Amino acid sequence: MLELEDNLTTEIEFWRELIDERTPDCPLATLERMQQALALAERKLELLKLSEVRIEHIHFNLGKEH
Repeated sequence: MLELEDNLTTEIEFWRELIDERTPDCPLATLERMQQALALAERKLELLKLSEVRIEHIHFNLGKEH
C-alpha cells in the first residue's frame, strides 16, 4: 500500500500547490473544485492509513492467539 500512499501524498501536494499559486482572476467555481479534489485526496489517504492500522491490529491479535 506504500505506492498508493505515495501517490495520494503527491496528489495532495499537487492540489495544495495549485491552490496556493492560483491567479487572482481564478474563478470561484474552479477554486471550489480544486478544494474539493484536495479534500477527497486527503480523505482517501486518511482512510488508507486507518485500514493499515486495522490490518496491523488484526495481525497482532491473531499472533496472540497462537
